Amino acid sequence: MNNLAIVYTDVGDYDNAIKMHQRSLSIREEIQDSSGIAASRSNLGLINTLKGEPLRALYEYREAHAIYKSVGDDSGLAKTMCNMGAVHHSLGDLTKAIEEYTEARNILERLEYTPDIQPVIINIARIYDEMNDRDRAIELLGQALDIQKSTGDLTSLDDILSSIGAVEFKSHKWAEATSAWMRCLELREEYGDKEGMAIAIENLGSVLSEQGNSSGALRYYDRALDLARSIGDAGTAASCLLNIAKVHQRAGDLRTAMRFANDGSIIAEQNGACLLYTSPSPRDRTR
Repeated sequence: MNNLAIVYTDVGDYDNAIKMHQRSLSIREEIQDSSGIAASRSNLGLINTLKGEPLRALYEYREAHAIYKSVGDDSGLAKTMCNMGAVHHSLGDLTKAIEEYTEARNILERLEYTPDIQPVIINIARIYDEMNDRDRAIELLGQALDIQKSTGDLTSLDDILSSIGAVEFKSHKWAEATSAWMRCLELREEYGDKEGMAIAIENLGSVLSEQGNSSGALRYYDRALDLARSIGDAGTAASCLLNIAKVHQRAGDLRTAMRFANDGSIIAEQNGACLLYTSPSPRDRTR
């Protein structure tokens, strides 16, 4: 039944996925399989999250949390705390989300599950960034960077550096943002990650744009636009076009600005994106 539930989940049939998990839960309750019950509850929490039922998801996660705690399953407890943190984050309860993520981090550190700690720290950092506590966000992202380096796995360093660049950008720390994004770009070039490269290049253009370096900004935006078009990345292409429009608008060339803004808006609309014609802002994507 769990396998069927996974199939239903993969195709977006959440109602049938829930039915399968509920049947599995009933069986596990009959045989008094505590760990299995907790797993089923956790699965139901995930499906309800995907379905857009956060309060129901929290109910299921709390049930799983209580069982994992009673049987001393710290690994399951940490995972459930992360899931609860994510739901509270989505609901805007940032303080509660930080509490739950921090509890999960403490458990993972005690278990010495080093690779699992870094994503939790990044989630906490993002919340502090939303709360405009940028110094704390940078501190946490630095910790995540150090942990990632300690594992010897460098494949996600670029994403952490990109996040650092975004926070520094919003703090108007141009040198720090540039340094982080340049290193991010170098790593993505090593990986051959063209989507990530285009975004990093666009972000570097936004730093120059905010500093009033129009010619430098346009060079980076044009480079990012060409790369995005070459790989069919409509989202980045549209964003670059809108950023180019902003540069021309600031220079007083409204006709050219309108042309680029119109092209960017058309691409965004065709691909279901919602991009606003506002000041440049850092972009990124999750792997």
